[in-house]
Amino acid sequence: MIRMKAWTTRQLALGFCCFLSMLYIFIEFIIGPGIVENGIDLERLDRYSSFNKKAIDKKEVNYLTDLPHIEPHSCVRCFIKEPPAYNVDWTMCVKSPVEAISNVILSTGHWELNSEKNMLEMVRNYPDAVFLDIGSNIGPFVTMIAATQQKVVAVDPYIVNLAYIRKSTDLHGTSERVKLIQNAVNDEKINLYPWVQIPTNEGYVVFLTEEEAASKPAYQIGMPVSSVTFEEILDTIQEETVVLKIDIEGAECKVLTKYLHTTNKSKYIPFIFMEWRHVGVNNFGLCPNIQTLLEGFELSGYYPSTISLPHPVKLNATTHQEWDDVLWIHKDARIGL
Repeated sequence: MIRMKAWTTRQLALGFCCFLSMLYIFIEFIIGPGIVENGIDLERLDRYSSFNKKAIDKKEVNYLTDLPHIEPHSCVRCFIKEPPAYNVDWTMCVKSPVEAISNVILSTGHWELNSEKNMLEMVRNYPDAVFLDIGSNIGPFVTMIAATQQKVVAVDPYIVNLAYIRKSTDLHGTSERVKLIQNAVNDEKINLYPWVQIPTNEGYVVFLTEEEAASKPAYQIGMPVSSVTFEEILDTIQEETVVLKIDIEGAECKVLTKYLHTTNKSKYIPFIFMEWRHVGVNNFGLCPNIQTLLEGFELSGYYPSTISLPHPVKLNATTHQEWDDVLWIHKDARIGL
């Protein structure tokens, strides 16, 4: 008897999006590139790059107040009602169900429920901290944390993603707690180009230098956006404590290494929640010196943990290539109080 594997709702949604992406790529291949400049197809990708052209050459932290008008596919009410530990509800406006992240939120009412609970645990004992989300996308974590009365700073290169966050928080009455930054984040201040490998999964976009982008298929490269450093973003935050979530497809290594090796840090960061799968195996070549990054975490007093607050399980750093998401916990962080 043949046993079939049971697929989760999220796996089915992502599988459907991958099928649509392959269809999209086939059509693009048949049509061919448009106006190409330095190996970058400006005409075709400008249609869906969603970047604010005024921000391209603005090499500073770009806080936004004016955002484009958007028409969401839906705005849904999300909630975690498990008192006394969790009792929060928030509003999420999403794009077309064809887009992977929006599809999962529409199908389940959440984007990674376990991660959401861990985010809540991270801020629980730091009510005066700022929750900093680098790589916020349309803001599934941003909108949730804002609903807990916490201050939030969301960073994303796509102005349309930030417009979705504003729409969600406007509807829920939490916009005044959320500041929006449109920048890529890097270890230097340059223009970076989005490499869109799967158009229906906007959470899977890698940012490349102009030279790197020129080596990729022109139809996969979007308009550039200016990058700023992690330290520059921290300098714009008045609060002394920052709770960090970072998910930027392997560039976390570039962004955090210098900070972790700095002796006198401007902020206290008790938790760093980060996607690790690309970093651990040096996917896309963005983290060639992984040991330097790991040493920086150790020098700064952090240890790696499972995503299981308030009961973290310490991970062995020698197995880092096997990690998916990881929570770096500072030795002085308050847990489960």
